[in-house]
Amino acid sequence: CSLSRHQPGNDSSTYLFYPGCQLAGSAPETVKQTYGFLATQLQGGVGLMLGCCGIPAHWAGRTALFDETMAAFKAKVHRLGNPTVITACSSCLSMFKEFAPELTTTSLWEVLDTLPLPDGHSRPQKPLTLHDPCTAREQGGLRASVRSLCTKLGIEVVEHDYSGELADCCGYGGLMQFANKPLGKKAGQHKASRSGLDGLAYCAMCRDNLAAHGRPVAHLLEYLFTANGQDPLARSNPGFSPRHENRA
Repeated sequence: CSLSRHQPGNDSSTYLFYPGCQLAGSAPETVKQTYGFLATQLQGGVGLMLGCCGIPAHWAGRTALFDETMAAFKAKVHRLGNPTVITACSSCLSMFKEFAPELTTTSLWEVLDTLPLPDGHSRPQKPLTLHDPCTAREQGGLRASVRSLCTKLGIEVVEHDYSGELADCCGYGGLMQFANKPLGKKAGQHKASRSGLDGLAYCAMCRDNLAAHGRPVAHLLEYLFTANGQDPLARSNPGFSPRHENRA
């Protein structure tokens, strides 16, 4: 499921929100709320693109398929007038920085850190362990903005020994949970059980994988945009088929 279009009522885009396939598959209502907020806060039109950056093909060594996917992505951005791409996913951002350096790309977290907090934001009543995704290891500005947003929201986060540049994998990276299911499960359990506290993630795949292994884990966007009044820590891992339905 994919689309690329300008903001309704606009024939050009200064920005382009690219939530990534995993956030759309995990929390579609949160994607809608995030896009709506960006569209009201940023000037010049905010386009929307849904789809996959191609990293699963890259991880699988499917070079031709990855090249085709990346070329299609670049062509769509070009047709929209080469707006600044705002991505919620650190893996997407790493792909774009490496394979589409001619495009202007930034993280959603760095953009949100410059904007006022949305109405209706919330915070947990207890401290949470912050789980950095592995692809954020070399994205210091992104990590700093996440922590800044947590402070603004009043979320007390607890760091652990594998934060920041030492962030490890939740079991999805490299398609581990498909290529070696027992190892992927072990990686997810290891990361989820690192702390006795419930967790906070800002990668959708980390959120879902860790939520399936041990302790409740919330996604940071769910405290910025409270979807359906649900407790973010109570949401389960959607699973494979529901993710496809959510993207649709």
